[in-house]
Amino acid sequence: MIKKEVELWVRQALSDLDAAKYNLAGKKYDVAVFLAHQAAEKVLKALRIQELRELIKTHDLLRLAKDVDAPLLLIQKCSLLNPVYI
Repeated sequence: MIKKEVELWVRQALSDLDAAKYNLAGKKYDVAVFLAHQAAEKVLKALRIQELRELIKTHDLLRLAKDVDAPLLLIQKCSLLNPVYI
């Protein structure tokens, strides 16, 4: 059950990342960065489900990254991307 849920989140994250790249190439920067945030959020949620066996409803990349003990560089990148959702 957990494995399937993780796979679904990762698959959607990859789809969002692909869409972000497409919009970036089309110079639709606002859409591209929003989708990049969505991709990061979904892959972090997948990791959280895998590691902690729990899904939380949040859009806060910093919280998600810290919950899974992400490396400092990733946490720093999340802090740059986090305001985009707001």
